[in-house]
Amino acid sequence: DGDAGEDVCDTFAVRCISAVLGDRLVRSYDKTGVLFPTGPGGKRCFSLLFFVIVCLEFTDLVFAVDSATAKIAQLSNQYVAYSSSVLAMFGLRAMFFVLKDMVEYFELLKYGLCIILVFVGVELIAAPLLHLESATVCIVIASVFVVSIAASTAKKFLADRDGAGRGPQSLITNAVAYEAG
Repeated sequence: DGDAGEDVCDTFAVRCISAVLGDRLVRSYDKTGVLFPTGPGGKRCFSLLFFVIVCLEFTDLVFAVDSATAKIAQLSNQYVAYSSSVLAMFGLRAMFFVLKDMVEYFELLKYGLCIILVFVGVELIAAPLLHLESATVCIVIASVFVVSIAASTAKKFLADRDGAGRGPQSLITNAVAYEAG
């Protein structure tokens, strides 16, 4: 936490941007979230938030190009490869927030997602040696997803039941109290 007091205007990136834009750079984040605030004299300026969004979009584009090239190497149909990349670019942010909420609700889902990612990674690495049908991959992914959600639901149900005093932990506690008494 030693750099918590560091001013963002002192960073190398902001100094470089300031050298290029001069007085058109507002050296702070706009409180209302405006990307192009009006500066002195009515000139349109750039807030630092604009450059944060540009960096995020550039990173998104780099990862999209990277995943598209990986898909092109795996898929023989170029139309499917490109269209799935475009749909992934538009849907990834929305899917992230859906999965984030689901992971918060289902406690064991994060482990299921980890297993799915490892499975897909191993499948991509082993693709030259082992060919799995698309249906098989979909069944494995859906099964892990469903099992992790079901396990989370069962765990929550058992925890609620134990909290009511009817579960196995409360039986052990009652037996110990009986022995001691």
